[in-house]
Amino acid sequence: MMVIDASALIKLVLEEEHSKETRAIVNGELSKGESIIAPELVFTEALNTIRTQSMSSKKLAGKELDAAVDDLFETFIRIDPVSTVEIGRNALKISMEHKLTVYDAVYIASSLLKGAPLLTFDKDMALAARRLNVEVIGYPGN
Repeated sequence: MMVIDASALIKLVLEEEHSKETRAIVNGELSKGESIIAPELVFTEALNTIRTQSMSSKKLAGKELDAAVDDLFETFIRIDPVSTVEIGRNALKISMEHKLTVYDAVYIASSLLKGAPLLTFDKDMALAARRLNVEVIGYPGN
């Protein structure tokens, strides 16, 4: 079981640095019957990243854009969602204590709630998670 954030989720659907390793980690968990968990907002964040990359780059357009969105939908249905209501108060506390956005703190709060490691490539989130004794997977320096 692991929590995945948007920086890792996007690596499953777009070709980026560390995409291959991220796919291996996630597929390994799924092949063992483990759950991939994320707060509900992960889909919206990943969709926004696709939109941003599409708007700023001609590389992600037409069929490539459609394929990325399709892949995101297919991936998202395999994720067990965590309700933001369930983790909201703790996420707010984490965000204030560790100077993170609430958007980032919900991933750490999800990891704490589920007792699961966090798959992220976000430096600030990884550092805050480690300070809270959450195992971090993905971010360089593990």
